[in-house]
Amino acid sequence: MMSAYIQNLQNLLGQEKFRWVKEDLLPLFGLLDFVEDEGNGWFSLPRSKENLIRNLNRITGKRESVIEGELEEFEKSFSDYIGVKEGTYEYNSGYRNYPHPPSRNPCPDPKTSTVYYILKPELADFSRNALNDLDFDQDKIFKVVISKVHTVEDMIYLYILKLATERCKSQNYYRFNADASKFFNGGRYLEEILESINIDKEIINNSIFELKYEEMQRYLPREQRCLAVFYSHSFNSSSCGRINNISIKKEIAQFMYDKLEEIPIAEIMSRSYNEIKEQIMNNEERLPLFKYKDYRFKFMNKYRPKLLNDKLYVFEIDDEEHGQALEYLEERGIIEIKDDVIILSSEDKYEAL
Repeated sequence: MMSAYIQNLQNLLGQEKFRWVKEDLLPLFGLLDFVEDEGNGWFSLPRSKENLIRNLNRITGKRESVIEGELEEFEKSFSDYIGVKEGTYEYNSGYRNYPHPPSRNPCPDPKTSTVYYILKPELADFSRNALNDLDFDQDKIFKVVISKVHTVEDMIYLYILKLATERCKSQNYYRFNADASKFFNGGRYLEEILESINIDKEIINNSIFELKYEEMQRYLPREQRCLAVFYSHSFNSSSCGRINNISIKKEIAQFMYDKLEEIPIAEIMSRSYNEIKEQIMNNEERLPLFKYKDYRFKFMNKYRPKLLNDKLYVFEIDDEEHGQALEYLEERGIIEIKDDVIILSSEDKYEAL
């Protein structure tokens, strides 16, 4: 015979105003059903309000303020089945402790990042069942992902998704950055990925492609309840950054991984990068910024980001390394050189660059 405690929970979930709890929130709880974790200068709270708001916004399209209001009502009505806790976290520099959030460059969302839910066993069971009861069209999900792949850059994100599905088919989640320190060095994370598929070292060292998790989200089936994305936080005495993680329902992760295994992603990327390099190195018209082959990649890596970041950026010239390439750019009116500094001279030249 069903206890009154369980019956009351079922009655709550049967109410129309809590349909979103049954259909949206409980599957998220099921996907994020792993232990909170913390250490010196970092913490991971999968069921924090920050992470729940982020995912509910993704799958429902509701405004964050609306979701916050609904969660407050959920907390009151389901108080017998959940606990709401607020964690406190510190960074120890070796000399003193610094509390979260830091003062100078604070956590992006400190009000909700440290408040999280603890589910009592009955609601935890309902959450796992809600996730298992969802019926997913696996082929449709895969086709949506593949339909967004058109460029070499897209292939990199597809490869990262393959890494994520490989992890999630047997583990709780995949961390997009290999460790907390790489949160502050997305370039190194990209280098590791390219190195793993044998991309030419010269291209890796001088890549102008920037890896961004925000772009990665474009390849995920956004409205699907088969996955959840969540932040871990890494902080020190002055700043706090968020590390992106993804949890995918194991059956979906296995299906996606098997499908992606059929695509020679690494081979396609390696061949494409080598073809791109060959075109750059052998066709002057493909990349008019450079005249001398020996200087092209080095020049791109050192100067191009600075020129693009400011229309009138001034910086020192390294004549030994880049003198001939700079002379080529000056001849074509793209830059001006005055008193041993480079000046991007006009809006038109900026657009041409």
